Amino acid sequence: MKVINNCINKSNFLELKNLVISNNFNWFFLEDSAFDNKFKDSINYSFFHNVMLDYEINSNFFSFVNSLALQAKDKFNLNDYKIFRIRFGLTTSYGKEIINKPHIDT
Repeated sequence: MKVINNCINKSNFLELKNLVISNNFNWFFLEDSAFDNKFKDSINYSFFHNVMLDYEINSNFFSFVNSLALQAKDKFNLNDYKIFRIRFGLTTSYGKEIINKPHIDT
C-alpha cells in the first residue's frame, strides 16, 4: 500500500466533509455490506451514495466530487485509467470489529 498525504487540498477536503455530513447528501440503506445475510440476521448493514455508476452520473454532486477524483487520479499517476464508479460508503459503529465475509466489489 502506498499512502499519499494531501491527495486533495485542505479546502476541498473540508468542503467534501461538510457535504457528506450535511442534510443535503442522501445516504441509501444497504441491507448487508457483503451480501451474505439478510438484514434480520445481520449487523453488517451500511449506507451508500453512488456519485457515478457504470460511467453514468448518479448524483447532483457529480461535478465537485469528480473534480476531486480527477485530482487523486493525477496524484497517483493513473493516466491510463478511466473512472467508472465513484461511491461513498458509510458504516456504523457496532462496538466491536466486524469482518465481512469475502466478496467481490464491482
